Amino acid sequence: MEITGAIFDMDGTLIDSMHLWRGWDIRYLAQYGIVPTEEQRKALGGMNLTQVGKYLAQQFPELPLSPEDHADEINHMQERGYFHEVTVKPGVIPTLQKLQDLGVPMVVATATERYLTEGCLRRLGLLLYFDEIFTTREEGTSKNKPDLFLTALEYLGTPKESTWIFEDTLYSIRGAKLSGCPVAGVEDKWSAHNREEIRETCDLYLTSLDKIPL
Repeated sequence: MEITGAIFDMDGTLIDSMHLWRGWDIRYLAQYGIVPTEEQRKALGGMNLTQVGKYLAQQFPELPLSPEDHADEINHMQERGYFHEVTVKPGVIPTLQKLQDLGVPMVVATATERYLTEGCLRRLGLLLYFDEIFTTREEGTSKNKPDLFLTALEYLGTPKESTWIFEDTLYSIRGAKLSGCPVAGVEDKWSAHNREEIRETCDLYLTSLDKIPL
């Protein structure tokens, strides 16, 4: 495996945190006595946080909240998990250290807010391995599109054919593949229901990050 640059997802790839986002919409809206429909939940699933805020403000105009208020409250709901609870996935630190020792530049591309991402990675001792962080909200895109990954690739300045993207979810892997970079699917229990399709879609499937054939 030739690797001259690496783009890492955070949730479900570097850290065990996908449980924070399972059912977040139900938990968030429950405090206002609202139960979202399946159609609304499906729509929310492919949005970045800016889009989520706008959608919620449109769908529930009876709530005295702006799109920005919704986004801020959702972030606040997740702070305890990122700042105090989530842990590093097995094999991550030895792999990042090995890549760093080999001189491979690395960045993070995530749908999570920057302050949550930086705070979590710093707490877990991972921030020092990465040159930059790219978020879907700041870039105005979502992970089912190639835009975020292409921005990260441009920053790295490494050859596309040897810049690997590491992702855990099927929709993000599909978006990553559209960038033209090789994609490694990283196993995560929260994506187990899509395991076979993930295997078929990615270029390399890893049961953990330390299985990278460097």
